Amino acid sequence: MRNYYFLEYGSSKCVSVVENDLEERFKLEFNKHGDHLLGSCINYSGKYADQMLIKQNLYGEEWQYPKHKEYETIVAISFVEGRDKEKMNKIETIKKWFTELEHVQLLKEETLKG
Repeated sequence: MRNYYFLEYGSSKCVSVVENDLEERFKLEFNKHGDHLLGSCINYSGKYADQMLIKQNLYGEEWQYPKHKEYETIVAISFVEGRDKEKMNKIETIKKWFTELEHVQLLKEETLKG
């Protein structure tokens, strides 16, 4: 059975500050793109996560995460490819990194069994 893992973080800082912190501290390279549903997004896909999206919580007049209006930026991370042991190692790395960022808080950790 295949498991899919997801982490969501919130930050009081803007998207560019979160992106800059992750690039400088952990040498992650992000791609910028726009989406009519999500607004401006920063995307990472690579060695440490299958996908990491950094996005504004408030887009236009709509909250992407209404339960977390206190956070300006949301970081949504998914781990779906590979063996569970590899995914768990990636999750532990990301969680360790994010505890080093004072302005980032874990909002949700979820496992879906496939």
